[in-house]
Amino acid sequence: IDIIILSIQPLPMVDWEIILAEYNANGDDVIYPTYLFSDFLLLFMFFRFYIIVRNLFNHSQYSDPYAKIHCERYGFTANTRFVFKCYLLKYPGQTVLACLFSSIIILAYMLRIAERPTARETGIMKFDPFFNNVYFAIMTITTVGYGDFTPTSSIGKVIAIFTSF
Repeated sequence: IDIIILSIQPLPMVDWEIILAEYNANGDDVIYPTYLFSDFLLLFMFFRFYIIVRNLFNHSQYSDPYAKIHCERYGFTANTRFVFKCYLLKYPGQTVLACLFSSIIILAYMLRIAERPTARETGIMKFDPFFNNVYFAIMTITTVGYGDFTPTSSIGKVIAIFTSF
């Protein structure tokens, strides 16, 4: 899986245009925003953060040989999930805040990538400023959802659904 995740990257000077049919914000007109293939690859490249976090966890104090001996004695495996649970027990506030802030930043940037072609086509640039995307991610994660910003593209709506979980 690591090789697949790490092999996904945009190729220099090779960028195909992908035109998807979308409904505008009112739902009455069909627009055709032009996405670049590198935008889709950039969305998948965010899975690299999982590899970074997993490597940090694999080289922590909870995954050293001493911890592995104790885990085997009590029937556990010292994997990423075990290290994450140890951090949640020892540093609950910092762990939750780190997960929250990193997910807000990553999901906001993914939403910005997904909404920019539709915004250029319609001229409605409400998701162009990064702070608006961060605001939308916070409102969606906390399930407040005022409704003042809603994604218009299908890809943006999928990311918004993923954000709500």
